[in-house]
Amino acid sequence: MADLRDHIVQLLGQYSDNTGKSIGELFQKGRSEVENLYYEELLQLWREGKIYVSDVERETRGYVPTKSSKWSIHQLPDYFTLNKSKGIFQIPPEGILDRELELEATISVSNAILSLATSPDGKLFIIGDKDGRLFLGDMSAGKIKKEITGHKGKIWNVAFSNRGDFIISVSEDGTINKWSSDLKNKIETVKASGKITSLEISTNDKSIVTGHKISETSKASVQIWQTSDLDTDSSFYHHEKNVYCVAILLGGKEIISGDSNSTLIHYSLEEDRVLMTDKQAGTVFCVEVSPNEDFAVSGGQYGVMNIYDLGTQKVVRSIDAHTSRVSSLSISKSGDMIASGGKDSRIALWDLNSGKQIANVLGHSGWVRGLAFTSNDLHLLSGGSDGELKIWRIT
Repeated sequence: MADLRDHIVQLLGQYSDNTGKSIGELFQKGRSEVENLYYEELLQLWREGKIYVSDVERETRGYVPTKSSKWSIHQLPDYFTLNKSKGIFQIPPEGILDRELELEATISVSNAILSLATSPDGKLFIIGDKDGRLFLGDMSAGKIKKEITGHKGKIWNVAFSNRGDFIISVSEDGTINKWSSDLKNKIETVKASGKITSLEISTNDKSIVTGHKISETSKASVQIWQTSDLDTDSSFYHHEKNVYCVAILLGGKEIISGDSNSTLIHYSLEEDRVLMTDKQAGTVFCVEVSPNEDFAVSGGQYGVMNIYDLGTQKVVRSIDAHTSRVSSLSISKSGDMIASGGKDSRIALWDLNSGKQIANVLGHSGWVRGLAFTSNDLHLLSGGSDGELKIWRIT
């Protein structure tokens, strides 16, 4: 009978259209005794978790596939499978996923959260909201420990230094603030030209890169600052329209930035030249670089997430990640997972190497505006326009 089961799997494998087949369609057999023989073998394969079925019914021995079911070796939406740990369950539209996001805590800050970050040791988190407030939180306690008014406008980005000894926040009011890691002291502040949309600190903590919108007195720009005193090092004007996201590489030698002109640019500060220009569909709202700096990931206006090989400067995967705008991205500290959040309120986890979706959850009642992994990759934090911060355990 093992040979017959192998034959059944081979038959089902011939169908690449991802549609199930009935017993009759598989074997062109009409006699009930033959159908019963094939059914018992299909049932055994189903019990082993090797195939999937369109319909089940309850009998004295529990739920089993109906004899009129369609069978498939593919994880088709709404088909049923038998899993030792979960029992019988119906396959969701996104398929059976490898990981789960389990909600551990929800913290309300009343106003829309626009940005968040976690400390290098994973003990703290920082939130920026639409009213210019900053919130410092304790991960183990799952609560806010300090709140201050940090800016006069929306705080579009916040970041801990890689050593964890200071915090940087930027706002649409054009200010960059440097804070002590406990948020008790403002160490430095500077007024930049134009509204600031984005921020990243170099891995050596020596430089900050910021993205800027067009203003009455300045063009769209990417600007580099010294973290020590917030003095500006240089400004770049290679974007024609508003810059919405930035990333910094190689200890401040290269930058990647995206704009509202559907353009992502990889620029070498050391060589003073553009390494890559990629036109996307719609505004590029977010970009992240993997810890080993081999890959960059961008999120766009129409829900598409692109993964770039920075060695070849080519898109290696383009994924329909969300039904509308990709509004936030984060890459795990191990570099193997991408977290994406969208205007569709969903949070998804992706395998960076394969591009496969490994988790998906309805995370908020509004846009997912910020995402951040903890230092050990065991938790993911999400912030939404619904004013809630959520702490998820990754299992």
